[in-house]
Parts: sequence; C-alpha cells; structure tokens
Amino acid sequence: MAESSGTPYPVAVIGASFAGLAVARQLPGPLLLFDRAAPGAFQSSACALPLAWVRHLGLDASVRFSTSRFRCVMNGYEAPIELNEPFCTIDYPTFCTAGADLSHVSFVQSKVHRVEGHTLQTEQGPYEAEVIVNASGWNAVDRPGPPPPKGVGIETEIPARVDAFEFHFDRPFIQNGYGYAWAFPCGDTVRFGVIKYYGRHNLKTLLTAWLESKGLKVGATHGGAVPYLPQEPLVQGAMFQTGDAAGLCFPVTGEGIRLALYFGTMLGWLLRSWREGKRSLEEVRTDYRALVQHYEGKLRAVWKLQKALNRYPFLMGPLLRWGTRGPHFRLIANKYLHCFRPPADCETELARVIG
Repeated sequence: MAESSGTPYPVAVIGASFAGLAVARQLPGPLLLFDRAAPGAFQSSACALPLAWVRHLGLDASVRFSTSRFRCVMNGYEAPIELNEPFCTIDYPTFCTAGADLSHVSFVQSKVHRVEGHTLQTEQGPYEAEVIVNASGWNAVDRPGPPPPKGVGIETEIPARVDAFEFHFDRPFIQNGYGYAWAFPCGDTVRFGVIKYYGRHNLKTLLTAWLESKGLKVGATHGGAVPYLPQEPLVQGAMFQTGDAAGLCFPVTGEGIRLALYFGTMLGWLLRSWREGKRSLEEVRTDYRALVQHYEGKLRAVWKLQKALNRYPFLMGPLLRWGTRGPHFRLIANKYLHCFRPPADCETELARVIG
C-alpha cells in the first residue's frame, strides 16, 4: 500500500472497477489507485460484456461463459437473435484483481471523502496528484452537480442452465415504468435480474415472483444504479470524470461496462500522451470533451426511445415482433454492437471520432 506524502503523484484514480482499471492499464507509472474495498469485492452489475473487450485487456481467465446467441421473450413470444460477435459473463473478483495487478500501480484501500484541488482527502490521510480521475460510480465522490438520472437493478446468481443471453419484457417488468428482466448464463449458474428505470417498485418482489414461476428460489442478491445520461462537467480543474461517474451508459439496455472500458481506455491513453510530452494537459481536456460530446447526441437519441417506452410500454411488443426480423435488424444490431469497440490504435480512433 502506498503511503501518503507531500510528493504528488502524476495521476490518481478513484475507483478500482471497469472505468478505473481501463485508465490504469493505459498509463505508465507511478499511479495511485483508490477504492474503499479490495478490487472486485462488491459486484453491482450483471458483468456481461463483449468478449473482445476481455481479450483486449488480457483478462481471459475471468470469463465464465461466452456465446453470440441472444433471446428476447415477451408474454410467451420468443425472438432468437444471433450476433456477429460473442458476449460473455465474467467473474468480477478475478477480472478486477487481475486488472489491478500492475507493477506501476500503488493500490490504496481507503475511502476518498473529498477532493480539494490536487489533494485527495482519504481515510488514510491526504494524497497529492497532478491529475485525478474520478471513476467512483454513479454517486461519485465530490460530484460537482446532482447525480445523473438512473435506473436501479437487482440480481441473484443461482444454480440453473440457459444456453443464451435472455432478456424478458413480460408485462410485470415493463408496466408502470420501462424495465426488463434478464437471465445470463455463467456455466453451472445463471444470473437472474430485474431493472427498472422509472417509478417505485420492489425489485426483490418482482425477481422473487419471476423465479418462483420457474420453480426457482432467490439466493443472495446484489445490485446498483444504472445512470443513463452524460453529465457535465466532464472536466473540472485537476479532475476528469469517466464511466458511471460521468453518466456514460447505454439508455434502454442499461449496458455500462462497454462504455466504461471505452472511455476509460481513451482517457488513459490521452493522459499517457500528456505524461510522454506529446500533449498539454489542456489539449487532453479538449480532446476528452470532444470525444464524449461526439457520442452524447447518439446516447440522448436512445434516451428518447427509453422515454417513449416508459410512456407507452406496449410498444415493446411490436418492437420485438417486427423489429427483430429481416436484414434491417441485422443492420441495427451490428451498429449497436460496433459502438465502443476496443480501439486497435487510440490515435487512429481519436482521429476517426473527432477528426
């Protein structure tokens, strides 16, 4: 564990989950990584993501199950979907522990109370850093504004078998506020969960009733919030916001890991270019803002669909019955899948996105 001192580190990262680890894996040392618990101690998501990202990060040992088969279900109607690329479920502790096991990273298990300029005030005392990356989740440390709007999900992992990633849009899940249920295979177990974006609902009651209809019982549960709108300021003084702390998540689907890894990777690379003298810190701020703003309009367009589904949840029926058929669906699905892919070369990716 690193000791606090008056000597500033070049970069400190708050949060040892997906976004924070993506930043850390791009940067040279020395680097401070803070989290209130050991890496991987608190799983709050279904931990499903494109297999390409896991391979890109070299964390293949964390994979529990992988397939390109998906299935959407609504009131007995099933729409099977085959994508061009596999998704996977991962073991979160393995992913985070291996992801943080870097020789240039000094991990500090401590809660960060607040950030004052270049100083992180923690349970272990003050630490200094030239740049601070806030990847501490939707309820971020020292957030300069209100938390982003969010959905809330709950999940249990129990012994069961399914052969595809399942999404369920039966009436109990979509009524009175858009939401859905999922069943994600993990080998000999399945992660069953429910998410709601609007209204007040007892998610554990929904989850329990759904599993009882399958002859299953809820086990230990975990859950968390799913932000769904980018938040400003992305950059304020020495601090950069990324991942859930910046509200970077797909509306409608609630998929946030892919965005956390993409923006974390790109921000880490931009900061590395600053460390190497190729960019000024102000250029890093400008390029990072431009990168996020490029995608913000697209994410807000998907959010409008989410608002429509909240107001008219019966639209999910036609969307599933007619929207998952024919070549147009393949086009839409592939567009969705190819957003936020692992960049083969970050310089080329930045030029492609912002010119």
